[in-house]
Amino acid sequence: MNIFSKRPLFTACMLFLLFSVVGYFSPVMLKPILCIICGVVIIAFLICLKIRLIKSYTALCVTLSLGMIIAALLSSYFYFDVTEKSFQKYYDKEHTVEGFVVSERYHDGGFSGYDIIVTGINGESHRHKAILSCQYDSVLESGNEFCARVKGEAFTDTIGSYDQRLAMHSDRIFIQYLSDDENTLFITQKNVLHPKVLFARMNAKLSMIFRIHLSKEAAAMSSAILLGNKDHLDSTVQRDFARAGVSHVLALSGMHMSIIMGLLMILLKKLRITPKLIALILMACALFYLFLTGAPISAARSVIMLLTVYLAILSDRRADSLTSLSLAGMLLMLLFPGAVIDAGFWMSFAATLGLLVYLPAFNQFINTLLLSFTKYKLLLKPIVYLVGALATGIFAMVPLLIVLCIFIKEISVFSILSSAVLAIPAAGMILFSLLFLPFAEIPVLSDGLRNILESVNHFMTGYCSAVSDMEHVVVSLNYPFATVAAIILCITLIYSLICKSRNLFRSLIPFALAVILFISAATIYDAAETENVKVSYVNASSQSDMMVLTNNKEGIICDIGNGSKSSYMTTFRSLSDARVTEIKAILLSQCTYAHLASLYDIFTNEKVRELWVPYPQDQDEYYKTLPLVELAERYGVEVYVYEEGESLSLFHYTGIELYRYHLKRSTVPIFLVSIETRKQRLLYCSPAFNEVMGEDAAQIEGLLKKSEYVIFGSRGPKIKQSYTIPEENDADLIIFCDETRVAYYENKEGMNVTYAMLAYVGVIIMKE
Repeated sequence: MNIFSKRPLFTACMLFLLFSVVGYFSPVMLKPILCIICGVVIIAFLICLKIRLIKSYTALCVTLSLGMIIAALLSSYFYFDVTEKSFQKYYDKEHTVEGFVVSERYHDGGFSGYDIIVTGINGESHRHKAILSCQYDSVLESGNEFCARVKGEAFTDTIGSYDQRLAMHSDRIFIQYLSDDENTLFITQKNVLHPKVLFARMNAKLSMIFRIHLSKEAAAMSSAILLGNKDHLDSTVQRDFARAGVSHVLALSGMHMSIIMGLLMILLKKLRITPKLIALILMACALFYLFLTGAPISAARSVIMLLTVYLAILSDRRADSLTSLSLAGMLLMLLFPGAVIDAGFWMSFAATLGLLVYLPAFNQFINTLLLSFTKYKLLLKPIVYLVGALATGIFAMVPLLIVLCIFIKEISVFSILSSAVLAIPAAGMILFSLLFLPFAEIPVLSDGLRNILESVNHFMTGYCSAVSDMEHVVVSLNYPFATVAAIILCITLIYSLICKSRNLFRSLIPFALAVILFISAATIYDAAETENVKVSYVNASSQSDMMVLTNNKEGIICDIGNGSKSSYMTTFRSLSDARVTEIKAILLSQCTYAHLASLYDIFTNEKVRELWVPYPQDQDEYYKTLPLVELAERYGVEVYVYEEGESLSLFHYTGIELYRYHLKRSTVPIFLVSIETRKQRLLYCSPAFNEVMGEDAAQIEGLLKKSEYVIFGSRGPKIKQSYTIPEENDADLIIFCDETRVAYYENKEGMNVTYAMLAYVGVIIMKE
């Protein structure tokens, strides 16, 4: 297959996508330079065409391709380098903002957030999307026009993860407005007529039909899988689907569009309508469904591909699948340049590309094989279906590995099997959810459909939950060679595109070899570090210290802080760097009410095996511990209670001991955490540990003498006197969270001293 001569539009669109990626990672000044170079080359080719040195077809193909490159670079420049920077003047400053609410984003625990469109800032006309975050229980609703005094904030680690920031920027949201005083927010109009608001309300009303007639779980699943409305879908369910490798089932994509448009086509054919009129009706229905579901990028890609098919029918031509896919990707990237950092777009595009490249040859191979067994055709049908389902998963996964290496950094070992198992149930869920909407009020039909939806939902969620509970079902791709692997996979995919033949194995072998090479390298790398235990110190902010233990697959979080969400967000960066895919245990040094909100977020989004809490010393601690225990049990997290000073062996050959000492002058105790491996010991001390008297002081001194690594952290009462370290202590590394104490110890021989800034610090202290 020579894609350069037979598919010039495909080639040009793929170059647009490629240089959209190049533009995102390139310096600002490089983009106009590349545009100028491409412009000069275009002029040169046009001159050659004028003097007839080259053919007009060649000049047209080259001009189209270079024009696409220029468009991609300019689009990236204006989106990321101009538009994004234009919001910087609003960061960390108060403004009077006018706008209207599109939809509610979250509403929980006295906090509320909304997707808004801003129409004015400080009396000046503006038009952009943003998030309004209210630090109180707001009464805003979809369609409300408002005026508020707010503070602009950029998306940083303190208010979201790296992936969340990318998702916001890809959706053209570069700023969040924070409202912390409900008296400064006023609703100026109750009902604003805007297409986004109207479609959002229509979506909410259809979702309400499910919530009225179905159970909470089935209604949430039907709304998510048919309407793209995940507002009521439990985070745990989404986590389980991701760990099972079938999160694409919940994202509106080609499967959803094929089922819905296919059903409509069958109904329209029954009415004996001409094919061209059917194509026009389906085009309108596809666009309506796209806007109804909020126009997610994965669905938009599918709709554009369908539109090219329908346009081909209207023009009496045959649509080319590869060209349709590349054209859909190009149009989406042109309309929404932020899609270049949207993992969902690339996953949808890559999976579809894999199917279009490899599946036709495989089907031809199977059909040829079946010709030899025509007598047993009926008996072989189930086997053929199973093989076809597995092949579909494999061919979709082949290029998907590239996206996973770059964006997600994880892969479920059950991806292919789960896709095959849930293919029919997911299709049934979409189909029966669609049929349920018009028949919800008809008793006999609604009862039958309700039972089917409840059963299918129970099977799907039960299967994903069972897979999610398995240990190490998710494998990390966060390796140093991941980028290299992604490049190799890209090259082999391009080879398969260019040199594709009717022989499946010839086009697949290079890619298969690259995948095998990557898996082998990852396995060897894992095996080399299986026994390694790393201990990292994470200091997110004052009073928010964390110790993170990792063994290359599992992680333990020792929380010495106050339970704030920002502390855990910072800790997850350290876990990601260590390629941890699940949390073996969270160890709390003290239970606070803040832990309730933080652990809720963790349990619903991450896989946590165990929660360790200290034995309550009084009634107040008991009432703080009880809701944490109940929360953990609700999400299947094992709860263990430990005694002060008890040696906890959570990893092989690694013991953790926690101590608390109380001072009369402070309600916050002094914490000591001792972590001992087979060869080394690390000791964490609260700032005012010198004020501990008597036998406790002797115990602390003994621990200091035995420790090769010492951390003087920030959690606990502030110090009133200088640190004193036993003279015979020859610690290899000492870390301070107090800059004024560093100078004295820097000059001591044989002592390596580090000052930990009160921002993100992830220091690997011990590595065995």
